[in-house]
Amino acid sequence: MAQAIRASSQRAGRSGEGHAADSVPQDKNDEAPRHIPTDYSSTKRVEPRYIPAMYPIKPPLIADVQMDEVAKSLSEWSWLLGGDWSPLLVSAVGDVFLINSAGVIARLDTGAANLEKLAEILEDFERALGDPAIVAEWFLEPVVDELRSQGKKLSPGECYGFTVLPIFEGGSYAAGNRFCLTATEHIRLTGDVHWQLRDVADGGSVQIDITK
Repeated sequence: MAQAIRASSQRAGRSGEGHAADSVPQDKNDEAPRHIPTDYSSTKRVEPRYIPAMYPIKPPLIADVQMDEVAKSLSEWSWLLGGDWSPLLVSAVGDVFLINSAGVIARLDTGAANLEKLAEILEDFERALGDPAIVAEWFLEPVVDELRSQGKKLSPGECYGFTVLPIFEGGSYAAGNRFCLTATEHIRLTGDVHWQLRDVADGGSVQIDITK
């Protein structure tokens, strides 16, 4: 069933932004065809679940989801990612941490369709996780804590999705705009919506088709 949604797009700020995290440039000429999973397939070896070695992250901040399923869901993001990124972990708030063939670590912000470089190598990423302020920012720890205090705890395979995407009027990254859903569904849905919005100017009107 297809559902049409009309909304005005805008760019909402992510709470806590500020630590060094460079945007990863994307060449439009190198965009992978949409819905063609390129490297995001069962033939590519993907670890079941990554656990940082140096500074283990609090379990509630990471979604308990299999990375092979996440890799398949990332086919909806191939227009942004190309084929060089593999999933490392999914945060409880639905962002995907990725690693490429050069070992660079980046975070896919599913709320704003931003790919941000976090570290040049895995060891630097893990070292950064020793800073509580960075963990709170990257994983939106205050938001997760608030949701859990309200009794909204994740089941295996789930993450906290958005009631309204932060790029839309009325959307935000806050706990009040969150609900529990399957992490792979969240990744697929946000990737598809952002693909439809990729050429829409800030403040423009758009009609979105969501097919289930």
